[in-house]
Amino acid sequence: MPRMLTASGIAVLLALFVIACSGSSSTPPSAPSTPSPATPSISVINVAGSAPNVGASAQFTATAAFSNNTTQTVTSQATWQSSNTTVATVTSSGVVSGVNAGTADVTATYQNVSGIAHLTISRATFIVNGTVTDGTSHGVLPNINISTFDSANMTRRATTNDSGNYLITGVASGVVAVTASATSYQTITQSVTVTGNTRVDIVLPRVP
Repeated sequence: MPRMLTASGIAVLLALFVIACSGSSSTPPSAPSTPSPATPSISVINVAGSAPNVGASAQFTATAAFSNNTTQTVTSQATWQSSNTTVATVTSSGVVSGVNAGTADVTATYQNVSGIAHLTISRATFIVNGTVTDGTSHGVLPNINISTFDSANMTRRATTNDSGNYLITGVASGVVAVTASATSYQTITQSVTVTGNTRVDIVLPRVP
């Protein structure tokens, strides 16, 4: 014949049931974490800018192209260097200055990736013109031989027209020697500093 539970036995069973229920967790399992995407790598550094003339400066830029087809301007973060500082110098912010005529490579490096711009530095050229007159009569002189010798060691020549005027193009900036000569006249050479189109009038004295 089955044993009947007493009141105290029922109370014990209820207490065990409560303890068992309180020990179970109602927190749902966490979802699996999504892996973060890989950091894109730099595929190339593009260096851009226009080569300045001697005595002038120009801002260059560096742009990083990433493997995920995005780009980023890194001009201020890049390390800049010139291969020939006697021709061109470059600042830490990418400003290139022309020092002398010639060629130089400007390099920008960012996160161990480099880009190079090959530069040809030239001297700016201008026009030298003027009028040649007789030192005695003060009249204009046609057919007078005029030559210039500029800072690029180039000689250019012209002849005055019927109005005594001459014009020479392509003269490099800097100190320029302008020479006028003709039969029966003393040869005259004048030195001028050319920083733009320059007028040089010449008075030729006659040979005594």
